[in-house]
Amino acid sequence: MCRLIQTLVTVALPLVGGFLCGYFFPPDDWYKGLKKSDLVPPNWVFPVAWSVFYLAIGFASHLIWISNHSGSGKPFALILYTAQILLNWAWTPIFFGAHQVLAALIDLVVLFVVAASCTIAFFRINLGAGFLMIPYVLWLGFASYLNLRIYQLNY
Repeated sequence: MCRLIQTLVTVALPLVGGFLCGYFFPPDDWYKGLKKSDLVPPNWVFPVAWSVFYLAIGFASHLIWISNHSGSGKPFALILYTAQILLNWAWTPIFFGAHQVLAALIDLVVLFVVAASCTIAFFRINLGAGFLMIPYVLWLGFASYLNLRIYQLNY
């Protein structure tokens, strides 16, 4: 039973954190008024995509957590994972709460680098965990592009 609870917590934690960020800092009239890239997906895509990514990275972290990998790689990978999820959760209040487009872009670029590093660290421990991270990192690259275009078109 303890393993089941651990699995549920590690998988659900990113999703719950993302939901809370979105709940407390939803898109507002300021966001609607911004000029955006033609590549911005419809609004309904974002919660669906983020939910899938959060569940995938949560499960990836669980695979690392339960791995029998010895040495410093596992703690380092989990530190990178924690850093990237905190950077991820920080973006929403920076962008939607404080309306700081450049600061949000900087957060996203740092997040991309940390998440990519986390992915490499995960691959060294568990191939499945590494593969689960790839769509998320690619989406972060796309999100960085969208954030950059908002900055370029509006400031």
